[in-house]
Amino acid sequence: MSKATFGLGCVGLIAVAAGFFMQHRGILSLRREVAMLRNELRLAGAERAARPAPRPIVAADGAAAPSRASDGEREDLARLREEIAALRKSTTALAELAQTAQAAQALAKSSTSVATKLAPVSEWKNAGRGTPAASTETVLWAAVGGDVETLANTLTFTDSARLKADAWFAGLSDNTRQQYGSPEKVLALMIAREAEGVSGMQVLGQKEIGQGDVGLRLRFANADGKTKDQNFLLRPGADGWRMVLPDSVVEKYAGQLSGAKRPGN
Repeated sequence: MSKATFGLGCVGLIAVAAGFFMQHRGILSLRREVAMLRNELRLAGAERAARPAPRPIVAADGAAAPSRASDGEREDLARLREEIAALRKSTTALAELAQTAQAAQALAKSSTSVATKLAPVSEWKNAGRGTPAASTETVLWAAVGGDVETLANTLTFTDSARLKADAWFAGLSDNTRQQYGSPEKVLALMIAREAEGVSGMQVLGQKEIGQGDVGLRLRFANADGKTKDQNFLLRPGADGWRMVLPDSVVEKYAGQLSGAKRPGN
């Protein structure tokens, strides 16, 4: 199998490890900021408590005017609540990333004891998108057979990769955008062009991840009989399961196409 074909594994779970590390660093930074804010509030509260109670400001009608100090406290508390809400949201995302990384490790460990029983390319078929395994077989069948339309309809992106793909696609020429219609179709073309030299495939393991996503670990073989294992991430949708492309795949093919007049040339 060509290096480019094995590059399809970039759509899998291993790429999550880097995101997990960066997310963890962000969480620690956020926690430090919240701790500093809390400390400032405690110091400010202690300082206010040590001051003599201010005489109330009496309005013309004899009512006491609202305290400016309490207004400031409310603003500080509002900011603190926002920081804590952001921390909780980031912590939830970190937990999901940790779960995904653990699933990848579990799939990798399970594959070491699985005997090689590869299905040859000649047996692959358009299996639809009813299950993660079926959708994966459809992706690979379409890639090897050069069926760009089917392949494009079986791909999706992570949220951040979607933003990058849309921005990159918008920067292509008018002719290219009109010809392909979507970033999925351009990337499908690039993947199909690289899917050469594969002789067989075997599903080694499957594990549920996070909000309904499923990780698959596959074993590929090339014409020389050499094998390599890769992880893939599948996501359910209204029309079935799709393979998820991360930022790294978008960046890879965007780099390959930079300076090119047309993806097909």
